[in-house]
Amino acid sequence: MGLSELSVPWSLVANNADITKLIESRLISLDISDSAGMESDTLEVALSDHDPGIKLPSTGAELVATISGVRMGLFVVDEVVLASPPPVVRLKAKAAAFDASHGGQSQIQSQKTRSWEDMTFGALVATIAGEHGLKAAVSSDLARNQVGHNDQVNESDIAFLTRIAYRYDATAKPVEGRLVVVPKGSGQSVGGAPLPTISISPKQVTRWQVTLGKRGVSSAVVATFRDVKTGEDVEVRIGQGEPVRRLIHVFPDESTARQYASGEQIAGKRGGSKLSLSLPGNPRLRAESKVSLSGFRSGVDGTWSIVTAKHHLDGRSGYVTQLDCEGGA
Repeated sequence: MGLSELSVPWSLVANNADITKLIESRLISLDISDSAGMESDTLEVALSDHDPGIKLPSTGAELVATISGVRMGLFVVDEVVLASPPPVVRLKAKAAAFDASHGGQSQIQSQKTRSWEDMTFGALVATIAGEHGLKAAVSSDLARNQVGHNDQVNESDIAFLTRIAYRYDATAKPVEGRLVVVPKGSGQSVGGAPLPTISISPKQVTRWQVTLGKRGVSSAVVATFRDVKTGEDVEVRIGQGEPVRRLIHVFPDESTARQYASGEQIAGKRGGSKLSLSLPGNPRLRAESKVSLSGFRSGVDGTWSIVTAKHHLDGRSGYVTQLDCEGGA
């Protein structure tokens, strides 16, 4: 049975043509995975292939999925899988970096070797974005940081940018024409405005699990840089108290050492606790936004940052959202 009887409105557009009516009677399931960081968001559509004469989207096709009126993203088909029995076609797609996808092709993952002189992080993001026809979207707090001299050796632009963003406990991701850089777990939009925190109570949840990890792994972080004048290694310390974490790498200058130490300390403060939960589908639950749990128990109640939100529709279970979160407060 397809999804034509689902009470949740959904749609799928392929290459600007709405194919919802064409496929709804044969749609087995629709899955969207929305992830924080540089990991690509994905879309998978499973269709009954009982009538193989119907023309389906091929690799390179652009798909736009909508659930309950919320646009879930622009995706480019990179695999078409045929299987039987039962006869099934699976369209597997990844989020497009560009608002016009060029068939999913992008040079942002091609390796390069070059040097970058002193500039702000915002200028660095803008330069890389411009080289790939993207619009830089970086929060003002991150943009003003000075990144110093950096070498990019046999490294793709997105890998290099992700490495630099790590200094500030931030993530970089190309999506729909923008190169987006935001602090991890900030619950902020690119413009710096807070994303809505969604409240969740036990009666709204089908199943949940929390793994309580060690919080505040390091009170202080020590990084080392090489003083070019004396040739000696010098330590910088971010934070106070014990335990102390020492970064193994020797950094080229004091500024870089402080940035990495600060990023490590911020990441440690988010804690090692993990939350997973399933609940009736809600398209507003997206990666980087926050959920506030109350009425569960100590160790579970509090605010959590969404790392991955998976949205699943099928004719048996309807619309379900599964969240993987970190933090807790």
